[in-house]
Amino acid sequence: MASQSDVIAAAQSGDVEKLRGFLRDDASLAGAKDASGVSALMHALYRRQQAAADMLLATKSDLDIFEATAAGKADRVSEILEHDSNAAKSWSADGFTALHFAAFFNRPEIARGFPFMKPPRLATRKW
Repeated sequence: MASQSDVIAAAQSGDVEKLRGFLRDDASLAGAKDASGVSALMHALYRRQQAAADMLLATKSDLDIFEATAAGKADRVSEILEHDSNAAKSWSADGFTALHFAAFFNRPEIARGFPFMKPPRLATRKW
């Protein structure tokens, strides 16, 4: 039986055959996350392993706003924002907002759909 770590490793390396076997045995492994909470899908996308990402996307239906943005699933991003407009302001397990992912993964069509967000204040003068 494959572990979440096995799925993450297969996603990172783009080992589609191994990934296919893991998902055939247990489809819930498509939602595997590492110890920090970063999903197998995000690991595949970060490493430009599109075939592995496509396989995970075909199996995983409950994408969060970060996965949907990174994968270019504008309809899913819109659906999430309709139910929770604050999702655009949330931070991923690895420290980014969905807007960061839209920029990093070159998804301008998704970035334009985010509600206007005021940038966070990094420092405030007290004098």
